[in-house]
Amino acid sequence: MACIANSITKPLSQALSLDIGERILVLAIYLIYFTILIPVAATCPSICSCSTTNAAGKTASCGPGLAGFPQGLPTDTASISLNPPPSQAPNDIPSVRAIDLNSFRDLTWLTIRRSNVQQISPAAFLTLTKLLGLDLRDNKIQHLSRSNLVGLSSLVTLDISDNRGCILDSDTFKDIPQLRILRIANIGLDALGQVLNSITSLAHLDLHGNNLFRIHGTSMRNLKNLRHLDLSGNDLYGIDEDAGPVLSSLAALDLDSNTWRCNCAFTWIKSLPRKFVAPTGGGRMPIVCSQPPRLAFLNVWDVQSPQMTCSAAVVSFCTGPVTVWAGDQITITCDVEGDPFPDVHWYRPDGTKVQADVTFATADTATLTRITADYSLHHGSWVVKVVSYNTTASMSVQVTVLTVTTQSGTTTTTMSQHAVNTQTHNNHNSINSNSIHYTSHSPSSPRSSPFTSSGGRLVTNLAPTSTSSVSQRSVVCIVGMAVFALTVYKIRQKRQIHARRRRRSTELYRHTENANSGAINDDRSSTDWSYFLRPLTATQTDSASVRNDGAVDLSSQHADWFMQDALELGKSG
Repeated sequence: MACIANSITKPLSQALSLDIGERILVLAIYLIYFTILIPVAATCPSICSCSTTNAAGKTASCGPGLAGFPQGLPTDTASISLNPPPSQAPNDIPSVRAIDLNSFRDLTWLTIRRSNVQQISPAAFLTLTKLLGLDLRDNKIQHLSRSNLVGLSSLVTLDISDNRGCILDSDTFKDIPQLRILRIANIGLDALGQVLNSITSLAHLDLHGNNLFRIHGTSMRNLKNLRHLDLSGNDLYGIDEDAGPVLSSLAALDLDSNTWRCNCAFTWIKSLPRKFVAPTGGGRMPIVCSQPPRLAFLNVWDVQSPQMTCSAAVVSFCTGPVTVWAGDQITITCDVEGDPFPDVHWYRPDGTKVQADVTFATADTATLTRITADYSLHHGSWVVKVVSYNTTASMSVQVTVLTVTTQSGTTTTTMSQHAVNTQTHNNHNSINSNSIHYTSHSPSSPRSSPFTSSGGRLVTNLAPTSTSSVSQRSVVCIVGMAVFALTVYKIRQKRQIHARRRRRSTELYRHTENANSGAINDDRSSTDWSYFLRPLTATQTDSASVRNDGAVDLSSQHADWFMQDALELGKSG
């Protein structure tokens, strides 16, 4: 290296004295120096701290106070950490972009904490095929989709905890089935759905501190390799018995700090190893009943199964019939009871089950969404079916959808009238239900759940408002505007006539007084009577009388003028 440095620092005059072969050699040395040696010897940005270890390779720790992803880091860095200490100000990196990460092909670990990240750009990690760990904890990520995680074919650990309000799609983790450790704590998650079923290799799952109130068996059916599960600090009222096989095979299960409802659907929990249900030592608390009141604060392990009872599912009331225009929103309200609180399923008139989520707007209200109103699909008898632990109930509600058709330039309304067809069918037959998830829309009200015994009111929105019947509404709007304009014109015309009438009356009175007092008798020719006589016809002017004293008697003209104004008023409406 010293030899190379000495060669580079030769005076230019000495370099020029070399023959052609030596000059080519010097040029090659210059190229190697600027393209290879300088980048390798590049130093870290001033805001970062870089080091090299045999085990981890090159590591870089940057911040605090970053306003964007740090530039100038060595491209062969293996670990990057952007994690300001709690005592210092957070970073301000609004998004993670592919352009910031494309050059780090050897990166194996990336930590971006407390950096106010709000979004991950699509394919941001596409080139990070060697990445093993991704830590995005304690940011403000609003949505994490499948496109955000594409390319992470080697990822083993993912932590997105403490991103409150982060939305996960059902296929968010579909492209990282090799994931072993997943931490999604404290993000406000209220339902698992199918989001975990693609991660078949998952061994450690942390869900603590969310808003989960029920665990469906279908949500964990593919987690055959799961060994550690943390469900503490949620709002859990119960866990479906279908989840039993997965939970029984766990090495560690934390169910602390939940609001368990000890009914007949929860008796199976005592079949789990006692260390999960009633742990002793280690600072762990046993599962304690919160409801019903007669069992509150009792250890579920000590409650006898006959004491854990249920009540049948019932649909006690539904509003109907419902009549709406095609494209407008349909709302159906139903009162539902049951303990555990029933799963609710909606069926269209053609018998097709509506695939949508049910959410609670208040403690006893649920809303069905994601339906587009259409006459051919929604006109007819809808059926609501509720299922609660081997009992079912159903009720039909008639929905009339009004459509607008146009024939020969005339808009007509086609309306199908149907009588109320509301029937209740309650029975106690066993049924395999496809669960619908329940989430809270009102933080100020207590959460209603599948394990609540009180009646509930289901408010069902079957269709968002659309733009149908636009032609009819446009015609009505245009006609209304025309009538309004004509009315304004008539009013203005009447006001002009009345103003002219008042002006003439004033001037006529003034000149009449002057004429009768003799003020204009001596100079009769100087008076311009044409102004006062101009509204009159020739016949009316000839009929104007002149008094013996020479003054004009304008009483007849006065009457004629007012007669003309009256005629004009009559013509104007």
